[in-house]
Formats: sequence, structure tokens, C-alpha cells
Amino acid sequence: MAGGTKQHAVNLLLNLDQNKFDIFFIYSNLRRCFSDQEKEKFLSAGIRLVDIPMTRGISAVNLRAIAKIRKILLQEKFSIIYTNSTIAGICGRLAAISAGTGRVVYSPHAYYFLISNFFPIRYALILLEKILSFFTDYYIAVSKSESGLTRRFITGTKIIYTINNFLPREIISGSRTKPTGISHDTVSDVLLVTRFKKQKRTELFIEIAEKLLEKKDLCIRIIGASEGSEKILRLIKKKNLQHKIFFHTEIRPPLLYTFIAGARILANVSRFEGLSYNMIEAFAFKKTFISFAVTGLQDAIKNNYNGFLIKDRDTSAFAEKILILLEQDSIRRRIGKNCFRAYKNKYSLPGNIKKYETVFARISRAAGLF
Repeated sequence: MAGGTKQHAVNLLLNLDQNKFDIFFIYSNLRRCFSDQEKEKFLSAGIRLVDIPMTRGISAVNLRAIAKIRKILLQEKFSIIYTNSTIAGICGRLAAISAGTGRVVYSPHAYYFLISNFFPIRYALILLEKILSFFTDYYIAVSKSESGLTRRFITGTKIIYTINNFLPREIISGSRTKPTGISHDTVSDVLLVTRFKKQKRTELFIEIAEKLLEKKDLCIRIIGASEGSEKILRLIKKKNLQHKIFFHTEIRPPLLYTFIAGARILANVSRFEGLSYNMIEAFAFKKTFISFAVTGLQDAIKNNYNGFLIKDRDTSAFAEKILILLEQDSIRRRIGKNCFRAYKNKYSLPGNIKKYETVFARISRAAGLF
């Protein structure tokens, strides 16, 4: 569990009303995504934790995970089994099928079949989701795009709720506790916050950065996890940009928010998203956000209102737009205000956590359990 999936789990579980819901959190910490301090927060909130290793692909690790999850489901008799993201969604739903207990809810957080253009693999992944849909009672999509994909490719009969990803107001700008510590070491003209996975296409950002640096001396930063960073570092060195692109790994909140607060423009070059936390963070900090027009972003970004969308893979147009925006302070201020308005109205905690509580209560009542 990493990236947006982890962030979603933290934001959701720690903010649900503990007087209404008894929460049991099964997660995989194979990549050490959760620190001891983070786990202590869950325990302090009364959330029971079980770490069950899961990994991508068909493996003995996942087969053991399914068996362990099934055993817990049979013991605990949960009323709602909420599964989140591809691998946990597969393991959790297969365990629920065999246990025959509880209402099963699935939130894809970006369908994995979007990562492949190779038809046999893409079709196989869609087929697997179709099969699992027969054993899924409800879907929660994190964006209109994801809801549409669910309806188009997976199921036309199941109830699909759409609830945006969100961030608590108190940890970002516009709250009582604004990030501090902005310094020369954290400011940038362009910032990319990413993971070094195929979906995120960081190599395209390196191409964009190269075009930018050919025309102007800029401060460009990349923040990401250590996993997979070697390949990107080799690419940066190959292009002789190691002294021009500042590369940071394992930067987490609250320090991450200091880097975001110090950036003039936030970029995203992903192939697709569920609903990007990178975008929500940019909105919350009143930052200009620019991305390719891809699933999960093109329905959240209104061009020249709360960000900018560029034709997919057109790195020249992407770089040119950044250069123009860096010279237009008034445009960036206007976009920033609109971004923050969107954050407050759509992507902040209070309204979205209430939607989750309403949906979970509705599912429980439908099952005669609430």
C-alpha cells in the first residue's frame, strides 16, 4: 500500500466517526509504507490493525493473504467489507466470496487495466474485474472518470457512488497551521511529486525538464519514493541534468507540504489517475497545476480556470505552457484562487467524510445491520 492508496486509507479511517463505526484495518506493509508512528495513530483511534503481506501479480504471497483474510472475516463477521485498490480489491473480494459474509464494497482508485495497451492483457484484466463484479455489492469511485469506466467496462447493474478523494484542511494552506520552513532548499519553479512506476511516466517529465532548461535557467525538483528511483537517476545523468534537476526521495508530510508551498507550478505526467492527490494538494496550496489530458484529471481540471491540460505526450506544448505561466504571475494568482475554491467545495474533508458515513450507514441499513 503506497501513494494515494495509503493517503486515502489514512484520511478516511482516522476521520470516520468512531462512535458509529467499529473499524478493522487489514493492510500490506511489505514496502514499509506505514511507520510505527503512523500505526500508533490508528491504534490510538481505536482501529484494530492486521498486517497481511500482498504483492502485485499472481503469487503464493497473495494466495496466503486470501486465506488469512478469509479467516478474519469468518471470525469477525463484518457488516461491510471495504476493499481499496487493485491487489487488495482482488484479495479482499476473493476472501469475502469464500467467507460468504458482509456487504462487499470496492473502490478501484484507478483501474489497473488502464496501464496496458496490449489488448490480451488489457482484456484479461477487464474480464477479471467483470467476474469479480458479480461478487461486489457496491462500488465507490473517486472521480467521474472512474465511475464512467466502472459503468462502461465492468458493470451496468451495480450501485456506484462517486466520492472524491480529499485532504484535511488543518494540514495545508488556508488553515490555522500553514506550513513553515520554506527556504532556498525547498522552493522551485516546477515541482513533480510522483512514484517511479510505469503509470507515472516520470521519463516524460525529464523530457519536459530538458526542454525547459534549454531555454531558461530554472529550479526543477522531483520528489518520490526510493523504490524505482535508480532508473530515473540514470536517465537524468545520461542527459547530463544531474546538476540542474534536484532529486529528493522519501519526503513525507509535513515536510512535503513545505516543498509544495514553495513551488510556483506543480506538474503531473501520469498516464491515468483515479483522482490525483498531487492535484488536490496543488489546489489546497493555491498552486497552478498542469497535466496531460488523461483519465482521472480531465474531468477535474477546467482548462485556464483551475489548471491546464495538455494533449497527451506532447512534451513540447507542456514545456511551452510552463514557460508562459512562469512569466504570468497574475494568471497564476487567478488560477490559484480558483483552485482553492475547488478544494474547499469538492476535495476537503468535512463534506466527503460525511458522504462516506452516509453511504456506509445506507449499506448497513439495506442489509438490516444498522
